[in-house]
Amino acid sequence: MPPDDLSPDVAASAFEPLLAKACSKVKRPWMLMPVSDEHGRRVKEVYRERVYCYELYHQLRTLCDGADPMAVRAGAPYYSLGGEIDKQGLHAVTKDGRHQPDLVWHVPGTDENAVVVEVKIASTITKRGLEKDLLTLAAFCSRERTAYQQGWLLFVGWERSDDSLLALIHRAAASLRDELASVPAGYLRAFRHEDVGKPARELAVELFR
Repeated sequence: MPPDDLSPDVAASAFEPLLAKACSKVKRPWMLMPVSDEHGRRVKEVYRERVYCYELYHQLRTLCDGADPMAVRAGAPYYSLGGEIDKQGLHAVTKDGRHQPDLVWHVPGTDENAVVVEVKIASTITKRGLEKDLLTLAAFCSRERTAYQQGWLLFVGWERSDDSLLALIHRAAASLRDELASVPAGYLRAFRHEDVGKPARELAVELFR
C-alpha cells in the first residue's frame, strides 16, 4: 500500500508534471507517423491516436520503472499506469465496466484512484467524439462512485488554436450539463501536447465550471 500521506488527490497533483515530462519524450515518428504511397515513397505524416498512446504509455512506464523523482512523487511504484483496462465482468468503478479510458493512474485492486486520461488528436476531434470522452471521464469522476480525483483530456497536435479547442470543449460540455453535474468542480481538466520535444501544458483552469 502507498504511504499514508500519498492520498489519491496528492498523487493526482504530482502526476501532472510526470505526464508533461513523458509527453516531451515522445519522438516525431510516434507523434506524426510517416506514411508512404504505393511505391514506398514517404508522402506525408499523420497523427494516429493509438500509436501516440502506446508510446506515451511506454515513456511513462520508463520513467516509473527507472524511479524518476517525478514518478516517485506521483506515487510510483505504489501507484501504477494502466491502459484501456477492460473491467467487464469484474467489480468496476463504472457501471458494468464498459468505459475503457486511454490511461489511468491508480493502485490496482484498491480504491486509491488518482487520474484518468482520454487522449484526442486536436485536428480530428469532433463535438460528438468529445462528448463521448467527457461521458467517460464523468463516469470515473462522479461523486456517486469510487471516484478518480482528476479526469483529463489530452489534445495532441498543433493544427487547431487553443481558442478553437476551448470553444469545442465548452459546446460539448454544454450539451452534457446534466451528465457532468455529478462531477465535483475542478475534477475535469484539459491539456495540450502541441509539438515534438515539448511538454504538455494545461489549456485552462476550472474549465468546466
